[in-house]
Amino acid sequence: MPNHIHMIIAIDGGSERATARVAPTVGSIVGGYKSIISNAWLVKCKENDVFMGHVWQRSYHDHIIRGEEEYQKIRHYINENPAIWTNDLYYPK
Repeated sequence: MPNHIHMIIAIDGGSERATARVAPTVGSIVGGYKSIISNAWLVKCKENDVFMGHVWQRSYHDHIIRGEEEYQKIRHYINENPAIWTNDLYYPK
C-alpha cells in the first residue's frame, strides 16, 4: 500500500534457558524497521535534493494473533488489501 503497511511479526520464544540477551519486543522490531527505512529514504532525498518530510506516524496498531484460523484471516486481508487501494480516503483521484 502506498500510504501504510501491514506486517505479521513472529517472535520465537527460543529455548527456556536464561540468557543475558534480551528478547526482542514488537516495539523494538517496529522501531528498528522505521529507522532503517527512514535512513534509506533520507539518503535518497539528499541524492535528489528533495525535502524528506514525515515518513512515519508516531504510533502503530498491534494485535496478537491467537490461533491458525485468525492468522489465515489476517494473512488473507493483508494479501488482498492492495486491491482496495482505490477506495482509500487518500487515493489520488
